[in-house]
Amino acid sequence: MSINTITLLDREPFKRMVSTVGNLPTSFVDSMSYYEMLAWLCQYITDTIIPQINVNSEAINELEVEFDALRIEVEEAIKDIPQLRAEFEALVVRFDETLVELQQQYEAFEVEVENEINTMVAQARTEIMTVVNAYFETLNDKIDSEVAIINDKFNTWAIANTIVFNSLQGTPTTLQIYLDDLAGLNRTDAITATEYDGLELTATAYDAEQISAHDYDYYAKNILIG
Repeated sequence: MSINTITLLDREPFKRMVSTVGNLPTSFVDSMSYYEMLAWLCQYITDTIIPQINVNSEAINELEVEFDALRIEVEEAIKDIPQLRAEFEALVVRFDETLVELQQQYEAFEVEVENEINTMVAQARTEIMTVVNAYFETLNDKIDSEVAIINDKFNTWAIANTIVFNSLQGTPTTLQIYLDDLAGLNRTDAITATEYDGLELTATAYDAEQISAHDYDYYAKNILIG
């Protein structure tokens, strides 16, 4: 079994690493001895890798310090979570109670507004009906008055202008004349002016008889003369 010497070692993987890390031309790397490559690698580790590791270590230490501070802060915050939860739950309960109170106040206000509106509407309706009724009462009184006037005028006109056949006179006459003639049929005891003058009655004696106008027209002769 033969032992490979340094000159027989396969340096190809190591050469590729040196060429890649050191950015060296392949032709230059091929001309380097194993020792030169190793020396270059040691120098590269000393000048490049170790300082970078140190820098990274410092950054890691700083991050570790910051992480510890953050961890402490988080732990302190976690300690406050139960109290915060209790305060939040109390706030939720208070919010629910406030919401219920507001709902009750709104419902009471809604009822109050509705009652106020109903009261105002009823009052307005009453006032309007009072005015309307007063207006219609006045209008009805005026209509009744006008109707009475019209009826009176019509009756007066009808009596004075209605022509009927007067069977007592045998000729057409107005209705009033015919009615007067009919009324005169029963005036058998009426007294004439001459007969009344002949009695020579004083006012006192006449008043003592207490004769009504109707009785005077129909029965004066019988009452006064006998």
